[in-house]
Amino acid sequence: MSLVRVVDSSLLYVDHAGLGANDARVPVLSPSLSTPSSPGGRLKTLLAAWALLFLSGPGILSRDGLGILAFVALVPWALGSSRPGRHAFLIEWLTASLGLGAVGFWLHHVIPAGLLWIGPLPAVYAALAGLLLRRLVHLMPLSLAAPLAWLCLETLRTLIDPPLGFSWMRLGVHLHALPPLAASARVWGIPGLGLVIAGVAGALADQIRNPYTPLRNLAPGAIYLLAALGLGHLVPPPATLPGPRVMIVQPGLEQRRKQTGGHPLDLFLDSCALTVDGIASAQERGEPLPDLIAWGETMLFLPIIDPDLPAAWENGLRPPAWSPRDWTGDQLLAFAALEASWVGSTLFGRTIKDRQLEEALVKRSQRWAAGVMAGTGVIPAGSSFLSGAEYFAERGGEQRRLNSLFIWDAAGQRGPAASKVHLVPGGEQLMGLERLGLIRRLAMEIGGYVPDLYPAQQTDVLTFTGRDGRTWRVGASICFDNAYDDPYSAPLRRGPVDFHLCASNEAWYMDSWEFDQMVAFSRLEALATARSFVRSTNGGVSLVLDPEGRELARLEVGGRDRQVSGTLRVTVPVPEPGKNGLRTPWVSMEPYWVLFWLLAGPFLAPWASRARRKRRNKPGAEG
Repeated sequence: MSLVRVVDSSLLYVDHAGLGANDARVPVLSPSLSTPSSPGGRLKTLLAAWALLFLSGPGILSRDGLGILAFVALVPWALGSSRPGRHAFLIEWLTASLGLGAVGFWLHHVIPAGLLWIGPLPAVYAALAGLLLRRLVHLMPLSLAAPLAWLCLETLRTLIDPPLGFSWMRLGVHLHALPPLAASARVWGIPGLGLVIAGVAGALADQIRNPYTPLRNLAPGAIYLLAALGLGHLVPPPATLPGPRVMIVQPGLEQRRKQTGGHPLDLFLDSCALTVDGIASAQERGEPLPDLIAWGETMLFLPIIDPDLPAAWENGLRPPAWSPRDWTGDQLLAFAALEASWVGSTLFGRTIKDRQLEEALVKRSQRWAAGVMAGTGVIPAGSSFLSGAEYFAERGGEQRRLNSLFIWDAAGQRGPAASKVHLVPGGEQLMGLERLGLIRRLAMEIGGYVPDLYPAQQTDVLTFTGRDGRTWRVGASICFDNAYDDPYSAPLRRGPVDFHLCASNEAWYMDSWEFDQMVAFSRLEALATARSFVRSTNGGVSLVLDPEGRELARLEVGGRDRQVSGTLRVTVPVPEPGKNGLRTPWVSMEPYWVLFWLLAGPFLAPWASRARRKRRNKPGAEG
C-alpha cells in the first residue's frame, strides 16, 4: 500500500509502505495540473523570467544580446504561468509590465509619459498568454503548450496597431545573432524562432516538473533545435552578385537641433558638406562613385509638395480643421520652388535663383560651395539621390502630411513617394486626439509640434538606375516600420525587390539599446526575405547586411557606431538576374503562418478545458 500526498505545489511524492516517510520518496508528475500557486511564488518566478528575458536582449549585456539566455528565461515563465492561483492574471500583467517597460525604457528619452503604455498595454497580451497556457497544459506538455500560448498572443499584439498593440522585441528576435538557428527564419520567420525558444524552454520545464522521464520531456526540445538547424540549410538564400554602390550619409544630428536648434537651410547644407566629403574620400581611395547617395529620415529640411496639390487647393481642398498647416496656394508653389532650388541647384548643379541659398553658400566659403554657385552640384554626374522628407498630398479628401522617402534620378527628377506605414503613437500620431485643442497644446509644449502624420497603406518600392545602366528596385521603409514584417515581406509578394533600405531617425534615443534592437530587427528581415538590408540613419547605427544577415560594413568613427557623423560606402549584394522576384517560404506563407499562430491555441482550448474537467471528475483526483 502507498500513500500519495502533496509536498509542494508542483510535485507529488509516493511514500512506499514499509520504507518510512523519509526513506524512499519517489517524485512523479502530479495527476492534477490544478494545484494552485501562491501569489508570492508566482510573483518571484515571473519576475525572474522577465528579468532574464530583458538581460538577454540586444544592447543590454552585449551589443548583440545573449540569445541562449532567452531559452533560460522562458523556463520560469512556463512553470509559473502554467499553474492556477489567486490573482494569477494580475500578477502576470504586473510582471510583464515591468519587463516590457524595461525593454522599451529608451522611450523616456522622447516621451517619458509613453512608459505608461509601452509596458502596461502590451503586458495585457502576456497575461492573456498565461491564461491560455493554463488551459492548454491540461491537453499537452509544456513543450507544445508554451509556444502555442506565447505566439498566439504575441502575433495578436503585433497585428493590432499601437497603442493597443505593439510589435517590439518579439521573442524570436533574441536569436538574431545565432546564425545556425536564425537562418530558419527564411521558412518560418521571427515567430518560428520564437517557437524554438518557447518550445525548448517548455521541454526544460517539463523535465523540471518530472525529472524521471527525460526522454519524453526533452525530445520535443531537441526536435525544435534540429528543425531550426535543418531548415536553415534546406532553404539557402539565393546566389548574389555585386549590385549598386550605395553611400550612406549620417550627420550625427542631435534631435533637439534638428527640431529647434538650427535653420533648415543650414542643416541641409551641413549634410551637403558631409556628402561632398564622402565623395572626395571615395575618389582619393580610388573607389567607384556611388550609384545611390542615401540620406536618412526627413533629412531634406523642406516639405515636398505633391504636384497636384496646388490645383487641388484652388479647387477647395483643405487640411483638417484642427491642422495648423493651412497654407495658401501661393505658399504651396513657393515650397515647390524651394525644392527646385535646394535639390535642383545645390545637389544637381542647376542655375541658382534663390538669393537666400546663394547668400548661405557665400557664408560657407568652402570650395564645394563655390562649385555649386558655379553650376557644379553636390551629387556627382550619374548618381541618384535618396532622402526622407515630409510629404504633403491629398488623402481622404483632405490635405495631409506623410513621412516619406523619395529618389531623385541622375537628372534630378523626383520619383514617386514611398511613405511610412507604421506610425509611432505620441511621436507621429495621436490616434485622433489631435482634434482636441488641449491635446494639441500639450503636444506643442512637450515636443514642439503636433503629431498628425497620415499612414501609408503599404510599403512601396522605389527604383533608380545605376551608373552602368542597370535598374534597381528598393523596398523603402522608414524607422518604426523596421519592427514589423509586412514592410519587407509584402513588397516581395507583389513583385521583384533587389534590396531593402530603411531610413531611420534614431537621434531621439541618445545612446540607448534601442539602436541594437533595431539592428536585430533588420538582420532578421534580411534573413527572412533573403535580401540585403541597408540602414541609413541620422544618428543611429548605419550599416549594410547581406541576405544571410552578415554585416558587410558599419559606420564607426573613433570606435563609436552611433551618434557619429560620417559616410559609409558599400556595394550591396543583390540576387542574380531573374531572381529578384524569388520568394522565401516565409514570404510566400506568412499570411498562413499568422493564421496558424492566431488560431491554433484558441482552437485547442475547448478540448483542453474538457480534459481538465475529466481529470477533476476522476475518482480520487486532487484539486
